[in-house]
Amino acid sequence: MILTPPFRADQVGSLLRPPELKQARAQVERGEMSAAELTALEDRLILVAVARQEALGLRSVTDGEYRRGWWNHDFLGRIDGVDIELDGGSYKFVGSDDPRYTPKVRRKLSRPGPMMVEHFRYLNSIARNTAKFTLPSPSILYHRGGPAAISREAYPGGFEELVGDVGRVYQQEIRDLAAAGLRYLQIDDVSFSFLCDEKFRASCRARGDDPDRLPHLYARAVNTALAVTGAERTPMLPEVPTMAEAGVDDFVLGALFGVFVPAGAPPQPVEALARELAALSASAQFRKRLIEIGQEVTQPLAGRAFGDYMRAEAKRWRELAQLAGVED
Repeated sequence: MILTPPFRADQVGSLLRPPELKQARAQVERGEMSAAELTALEDRLILVAVARQEALGLRSVTDGEYRRGWWNHDFLGRIDGVDIELDGGSYKFVGSDDPRYTPKVRRKLSRPGPMMVEHFRYLNSIARNTAKFTLPSPSILYHRGGPAAISREAYPGGFEELVGDVGRVYQQEIRDLAAAGLRYLQIDDVSFSFLCDEKFRASCRARGDDPDRLPHLYARAVNTALAVTGAERTPMLPEVPTMAEAGVDDFVLGALFGVFVPAGAPPQPVEALARELAALSASAQFRKRLIEIGQEVTQPLAGRAFGDYMRAEAKRWRELAQLAGVED
């Protein structure tokens, strides 16, 4: 049995809120219940939820996000510089009339202090299995509102400029969560799936965004919130630590672009293709495009060197899969 994450079977982590919890939140808003009374109720309901998850045999358990009114607003709204505002123009789920809110960046971003560390401490104190904690992706700061959600006074360069600041907020929170014992963190990001929908892509174009470019921008935001996976810091994000600096040793991972030909192909066309690819990789236009999609330019590998690299990578990932208990 696999005792450490990632697990072959897992859960998203957000559970349906019990009616009494939703009623209690409404009472707090009306001033009919104190915050301390709400916390006590959340504690009791989370205890029941965790026991239920463990009884079902789940190896990772969560607090169901019972302390949050919405999966992303409660965390993002605690970042200094972010306001959660009613947004009548935001898209809704089909058939839903619930009011929609959008996070808006109004000032320079910073972390006022630990935001959800105590939430995890309680979960970890009652869980017998692995306690998993969830955070919304930093891309959600831009996903709904687009350029209009970012103050140009605070960030003249828009979302691309604030990535460094929001990344530091996440790094600080994750560091404190890890110090509290967290070993399984899930970053929730629904923006990528939205970008598969043509209606949403059209709305992105209408607000001045290129939907083909957004996934790379969002990936950069997530990477900045965590750490870069190369052996060294990248010049594109010099303030972002490596995984080793973040406390995770022996973790080096990068994207790879390559061209393969069938085994036994004639050497002359293979050599000609290798020369053309080498010339392409050295061109300014190609290197500029790599940087635009968040990739770092490195020395290209060709021929036997590329084959040796791929065989070494296949061996490394095969061993990792075996350690994780992944079967063919």
